Parts: sequence; structure tokens; C-alpha cells
Amino acid sequence: MIDHDVEHALAIAEDAREEAAQLSIELDRVKTLLVAKTLELEHANRKLEQQAMLLDSLSQQVEDNAREAHAAGIVMEEELQILIEELTASNDELVRANQDLEHRVADRTLEIQESERLLSMAQRYAGAGTWDWRIDTGDLTWSDSFLDLCGFDPHTTIPSRERWLESIHPEDRAESDRILQEVLTSGSGDFFLQYRITHPHKGIRWLEGRGQILRDGQARPVRITGLNLDVTDLKLAEEALCRARDEAEEASRAKSRFLASVSHDLRQPVTSANLFLDLLMRRQLGPGERELVEPLANSLENLTGMLNGLLEVARLDAGIVRAEPRVFDLDDLLQRLHGEFQGPARTAGLRLHMPPVNLAVRSDPLLVELILRNLVSNAIKYTLEGGVTVYSRVRDGQVVLEVGDSGQGIAPEELGRIFDDYYQIDDKAHDHSRGFGIGLATARRVSQLLGTRIDVTSEVGRGSVFSLCLPFAGDESAPAAAVRGVACDILAGSSALVIDDEPLVLQAMALMLASWGLGVHAVRTLDQMEILLSGLDAPPTLVIADYTLGHGQRGTEAVAIARRHGTRAAILLTGDTSPDRLAEAEKSGCHLVHKPVLGDKLKALVKDICSAA
Repeated sequence: MIDHDVEHALAIAEDAREEAAQLSIELDRVKTLLVAKTLELEHANRKLEQQAMLLDSLSQQVEDNAREAHAAGIVMEEELQILIEELTASNDELVRANQDLEHRVADRTLEIQESERLLSMAQRYAGAGTWDWRIDTGDLTWSDSFLDLCGFDPHTTIPSRERWLESIHPEDRAESDRILQEVLTSGSGDFFLQYRITHPHKGIRWLEGRGQILRDGQARPVRITGLNLDVTDLKLAEEALCRARDEAEEASRAKSRFLASVSHDLRQPVTSANLFLDLLMRRQLGPGERELVEPLANSLENLTGMLNGLLEVARLDAGIVRAEPRVFDLDDLLQRLHGEFQGPARTAGLRLHMPPVNLAVRSDPLLVELILRNLVSNAIKYTLEGGVTVYSRVRDGQVVLEVGDSGQGIAPEELGRIFDDYYQIDDKAHDHSRGFGIGLATARRVSQLLGTRIDVTSEVGRGSVFSLCLPFAGDESAPAAAVRGVACDILAGSSALVIDDEPLVLQAMALMLASWGLGVHAVRTLDQMEILLSGLDAPPTLVIADYTLGHGQRGTEAVAIARRHGTRAAILLTGDTSPDRLAEAEKSGCHLVHKPVLGDKLKALVKDICSAA
């Protein structure tokens, strides 16, 4: 029994042990689940905490946004109020501008109406006629004034392009149509045409048409509108002006031909007189003879100066004077001019002052000398007491040369005329020793060749100052003057052939050349020259030929003959101052000497030629 009970107890215990083990396993599983749930709970708590924090942040942001929205609302309200005020002000300004625009439109309308009234009046009084041609439709309208201008009958005339062409003078019709077609196809916006018509009551009349061409987007002409004017009186005035200009030009050419002819005729005897006088002055003369010869020399000198003035004008007219600029010292030029004019100034009882300047300029020395010579000569001629001064200064990169005098001065109304050809102040009291009145005109024209001008300031009773500006050469040095060493007997053994159809000039020239030691052959015609050269054993060293020989022959022909016989050097003498003759002589390649011939200058040139031979 006990054993049964024990066994029963053991069985119960085993069951209890197994149940305990099962409970232990279940407990472990519950613990595991509890840990997992705890972890989930902790995770959920953390998420809740994060969501709470996010909610707090969102709440704070909502509060901040609410505050900002409230502030922005206040600002927007203020800005809206300002905008309303600005719009109100702009509206007021717009109302005022609109009112002003309405006033201006009204005023402009009145102006346009007034312009149209004046245009209509101008057209009526000017005889203008308006027209309007619709090219795209072919419609053409003319005003009544246009019909009247052309002499059309308004009851029978049908406006059309063909009718307009028919009204044009037959000689102008084709050209007018050509111009119209050219304007339509050229892309121009303006129309201009002049043509003649035969008016039924007024005869031949000149009309001028002006118009504006309107084009579409493809630049095709669609309309021309404009007006026509009667310009007959203007055309007649232009024709009269052209005739007057042609007559003036012909008169000028006739004057030039006359002066050239007179100058040539005067230069011949003056040349012979100068040469004979030069020979005479070389002789031993007593006081009585010299008292007679010196006034004669002065008279010939004045006459030579006047003729040379005419020569300079002719050379300028011929266009053979060209500027050849180079650097040169002014002092050499001033010393030369002082030596030339010191005697005439002393004779006139005047002081001549040309202080040294130690300046170099870049210009043509010969042309500058010509200008200054004319200015100084003119100053001495028109100064009765006191003196003449030539002084220089540098200003703005230019050397200003000024010729001042203490003469009578120039009235303001005459300042604009003193540079005109042949104009002289106080012409009624004209002293013939003052020349022809071309000195200042020549100086002005030469200054233009140099690219500068001559200015003048003057005060009546106190004198005048003429100024000339030349480029300052600065540190550039002028080339040293060439030293020309010519032996005293350089002309010995040389010979010259002289040809001139004037017996006195030929005789004087032959005597002059022989006195210098030259062998001289003198002839008057080209035939005599041919015979002479054919009979010589050796050709002459040089030939001296007058440009204008008798019977239409020219000195250039004589030079050509001499060169065929071996004489290369040639001097061409000319007293012909016509522009055509001067230009032709200049192209001959000879040394050109203008009459009246001065012995010293001719001798220097002959020495140069013979020394180079």
C-alpha cells in the first residue's frame, strides 16, 4: 500500500516536476515576450517623445508664423495704404497730363490749321499746284492751282500720268519719264524734277516738281504726293548769271591775254635797257654822269619790280608754282631782305629793323622770301615816317613772323579788300612808284600754297601789322649752305649761242656775255642758227634762247636744234606771262629766266652751267 502510495506520490511529483518545467519554459517565454514588449514600449516612448518634440517645434513654428503673418499683415496694410496714395497721386497727374495733352492737341491743331492756311496762301501767291498720285490704284488728283499752273482746262482735262507727260515739252518728255521711273525703282523717298511746258497763254515755262514717295512693307511705291512751282524767273536769272559769269571769265582771260601781251612787249625794251645800263654802270663815270644814271637806274628798278609782280601773278595763274618745304634758318633770309631794302628805306627816311632770331622753320624758303619781300616792300611804300620792323616769336609750335609799320593804317572798311588784285588804298593819290596793287594779293595766294594765311591788324593813324605763321623746326638743323667755289676765269674758253628776234636785246646780250669772257655767237632766226651750228668745229657750251621768236617760232625749237648739234645746257628767256606759255616753258627742261633780265643773276646762272660743263 505504502509502495502504491509512494509510486502515486512519485507520479504526482513527476507530473508536478514536468508541469514545473513546462511552467518554467512558459515563464521564460513570457519573460522573453515581456522584454520584447518592454523594448517596443521604450521604442514607442522614444517615438512619442520625438513626436512630442516635433509637435512642440511645429507649435513654435506655427506661433512664429502667426507672429510673422501678423507683422506682415501690418506691413502689407501700410504698403497698401502707400500704394493707394501713390495711385491717387498718379491718377491726379494723369488727369493733369491728359488735360495738358488736350490743350496741346488743341494748340497744335490750331498751328496745323494756320500752317495749312499759310501753305495754301504761299501756294496761291507762289503759283504752286499740288497733286496726289495713288500708284497702287492709278488714281491721280490735281488741285485747281496745278491746272492753272499748267494751263489745263479743268472741264476737259482728265488727271492721268499720260496727260501729265503730254503736257511736258517734247524735248524734256523722255528725260522726265526716265527720271520718274528711276526714282520709283531706286528706293529713294524724295521726288525732284525740272522740265519745260508750253503754256497756252504764257508760252515756254519752267516747272519744278517736288514730292514724297510712300512705300509699303516690301518697299514698293504706293503713293507720291507733292507740289509744282513755276521757276521760270529763277531759271532765267540762273541763265543770266551763267552768261554774266562766262562774260566775266572771258573778260578775265582777255585781261590776262592783254597783260601778257603788254608785259611781253614791255619786257623786251626793259631787258635791253637793263643790260645796257649794267654795262654803263661798270664804266668809270664822273659825278655829273652818275647823277643822271642813278635816277635812270632807280626808274628801271621800279619798272622791273612792277613787271616781276605781274610775272608772279601769271605764274600763280599758270599753276607752275609749287611749294617745296625744307628746314632753313630765318636769319639768312632776314639778312638778305635787310640788305635789299635798307637802301630804299633810308631813301624814304625810314628805319628798317630786322633783329636776328636764331630760329629755323620748315617751309619753302623761296616762297617765304617772296611773301616777306612783298610785305616789307608794301610797308615801306605806305609809311611816311617812323620805320618798319620785322620780328619773330614762337607760339604753339609755330613761328610767327610779323611785319609792322608806323604808317597811316588801314580803315576797317578797307581791311577786307587790301588782298584783292590791283586794289590800292587812297587810289586818288596814287603814286605810280607803289606798283600795280598786286603785292598783297600775290602774298596771300602764295601763303595759301604754303598751307597758311596772312593776318592783319591795323589802326588808322598808328600803323599796321601783317603776320605769317610757319611750322617751327625745333631741334632740326638747317642744312649748311653750299659753298660755290667758282674760279675767276671759269668762263674763259666757254661759248654761248644767243638767239633773239629783237635786235637791241640781242646786241645787249651779246655785249654782256662778251664782257664776262665768253665767246658769243648771235643769231635772230632758226635758219641762221642751223647754218651757224653746222659750220662750227665744236658746239657752244650753252644756248640762250628767247622763248617767243618771230614768225611764230619758239625758243624751245632752238633748244632742240642746239641739242641735236651737241649743246646740252640751255637757258630759256621769256617775257610772255600768259599761264599757258609759262606752263609750256616750265616743261621744256631748260633753265627758265624771266625778263627783264638782270645781269648779276644771269651771270651767276651762266657760271653754274659752265662750271658743271
